[in-house]
Amino acid sequence: MSDRTLEVRLAYTVMSPEVEIRQPLAYPAPFGEALRRLAAIGYDGVELQVGSPRDFPVQQVADLLREHGLAISALATGPMGAQGASLCDPDPERRQQVVADLQVLVDHAATLGTRVSFGRIMDGAANPGRSREERLATTAGSLRELADYAASREVGLLVEPQCSESTDLVNTVDTALELIAGVGRPHIDVIADTFHLDLTHGSAEQGIRASGDRLGHVQFGDNPGRGRPGTGALPFEKIIGALADLGYQGWITLEHAQDAGERTAELSFDYVNRLTSATHTKEPQHVR
Repeated sequence: MSDRTLEVRLAYTVMSPEVEIRQPLAYPAPFGEALRRLAAIGYDGVELQVGSPRDFPVQQVADLLREHGLAISALATGPMGAQGASLCDPDPERRQQVVADLQVLVDHAATLGTRVSFGRIMDGAANPGRSREERLATTAGSLRELADYAASREVGLLVEPQCSESTDLVNTVDTALELIAGVGRPHIDVIADTFHLDLTHGSAEQGIRASGDRLGHVQFGDNPGRGRPGTGALPFEKIIGALADLGYQGWITLEHAQDAGERTAELSFDYVNRLTSATHTKEPQHVR
């Protein structure tokens, strides 16, 4: 393991208040109760899975964050992608509606002082007869429009390579970097999800190192089974070493199955906190 100090902040995945269907990777409690419990454990923030930007209760979220002294590592679009929203939709009108909804999410991110992340939503729609190159170009065009809007709001964007069960478009870090280059805008970085990278690269550590200076966000889940870190086969000591070697100083979001019930978040915090030896100093919140 690297002898460099790794200074990170830890977040946990929670469902946004407007989402009705809870994802199995999110903390199993209503929004306000989830924040209370996670703050008590020692987490620095949460990563919100957003289902409807136009129904997102931004002021309620801001008030509860202040109450519990938490930040947001990212506003994630997983539920939107699961509902069929796609930046690569072959129908221009539907695609433009997705972009418009995501611009609303960018507005919320500006208010809450965080970023917006994209995974499955980059290619969630059926694309019969369209080549991968065509789909990448379409997604890049959508992201370019969003990046220009996000720049005006001083909001960063994140793209996440995912395994083939989620998408067949952006599976590896190399493809994510290719997409970012095609967008041609600054302030777009890569999410390194250890579960996905282990499946697509054969090594989460190698996937992280391949991200280089574009590494903007990290998510931890073990493999097999996407359980909490330490329950599978991933060498998290080496993964932490790779992050330290890159000089990573940012968020690690715990995004995994709740395999120990309500104790899962506490066990994950203890395991990762012990590995990182991080000083979790909560910074002032940037909620307007």
